[in-house]
Amino acid sequence: MGMMIILQFQNFAKYCRRATSQDVNITMKLALEQANEWGLHYDFVSNILEAVVRSFRKLQIDETECAVLKTILILKRKS
Repeated sequence: MGMMIILQFQNFAKYCRRATSQDVNITMKLALEQANEWGLHYDFVSNILEAVVRSFRKLQIDETECAVLKTILILKRKS
């Protein structure tokens, strides 16, 4: 059992390496790009929701009518 653990550790150490500054730079760049995409997505969704809510309030659509509209949209999408 002890020998098996040593062999596993040696295999792990063989393929394990320290992160270089280039690795860190690439990781940071990808993280920043992803954060930017999520930020743009959040702004887009927020703006769409605000536009829809504003329109529904202006039309004075109640919860029942909203549920009917959602159902129609879902059924229309499937067909």
